[in-house]
Amino acid sequence: MHTQATCQSLTSRWDSGSGNVVSTSSLYVIFKIILRSYKMKNVALTTIVFLLIFAFRLNAQIIPVFENTAIKSVELAPSIDEKGFFWKIKLISKTQEKFLIKITKIRNNDKYEIYKSTDDINKGINYLNSNPLDSTIFDWIFESTDAHIFFTVELLSKSSSKSFLLNFPVSITQKEILDLRQSALLFHNKVETISQNNFYYNFDGRRWSIVNFQNNNNQKFYEFYPHPAIPEYSAELFQIFRYLYIDNEKFNSALKDKKNFFQNLIEDPKSNCKSFKSKILKEDKENLYFEYTVESCNGGKPASYFGRYFVGRTSAVLYVFIYFETEIPEVNKEIYRISLEKQSSNY
Repeated sequence: MHTQATCQSLTSRWDSGSGNVVSTSSLYVIFKIILRSYKMKNVALTTIVFLLIFAFRLNAQIIPVFENTAIKSVELAPSIDEKGFFWKIKLISKTQEKFLIKITKIRNNDKYEIYKSTDDINKGINYLNSNPLDSTIFDWIFESTDAHIFFTVELLSKSSSKSFLLNFPVSITQKEILDLRQSALLFHNKVETISQNNFYYNFDGRRWSIVNFQNNNNQKFYEFYPHPAIPEYSAELFQIFRYLYIDNEKFNSALKDKKNFFQNLIEDPKSNCKSFKSKILKEDKENLYFEYTVESCNGGKPASYFGRYFVGRTSAVLYVFIYFETEIPEVNKEIYRISLEKQSSNY
């Protein structure tokens, strides 16, 4: 089972008043949160969980691709008018070409074709519209959270028969969704009860739903797991720790020291876990990217961590993907890398 940190433990371990933010005791609670142990009570339960995790890993992940040799970018925007529900498409091409274009919306294991047409594409900016679509494809406008929708764009050159692929998420805010609801009511008299959904991400075609959130003074913690996993037995997790700066320069300076923060973060697993390995992948003025693995801690399962520590204007943010094996598959690692780089720097 995934351990759940209490508000009390987070608060008591983080002495913002003293400014001792990067001591071992200060970061001990972070390690306790991000280190998960799957201790099963009997062989039968272990077998069931193993089969569940194996099944979950069969769920297809898609590596994001935002640009290729033919297309610089594609932007998609939902729209509703008197003609129906459709998508506006902005395609920036690096070449002039006739393409068969197919755009598919991906949601977990479900696929919905929203556009298929042969178009003469000019070099530069091109604007296209999908045909009116079934309103059920827009069911997310009646959810209570921002929408994060994943698309694949396939382009087949009619002259060379070469194919080009883009995969990317599109985020739609609640304000934009409210406008779409009003248009659905105005033009089509369509109104539905709002589904109360928790916040989620869509990094790779799977919905990563929030399973844990804590807000304690200057700290915020979020934890997400991917469809179709059961949270307690998910083979993957994504966690965000956000630390707000306070009126204490010593505290803030300690947060801004990226390498020192990382060394303190790994101090406990380095000392107490079997077969610990770590590596700083790259660093710039604001970011430090890292990975580390443990074979076991206190009898727990192996785990690999792939993360980014970001120092912003008003806070520092730790983003961490966790994969519960001693090695992250290359597909997953590439998804994690791209997703971490795309995480917000507006802090």
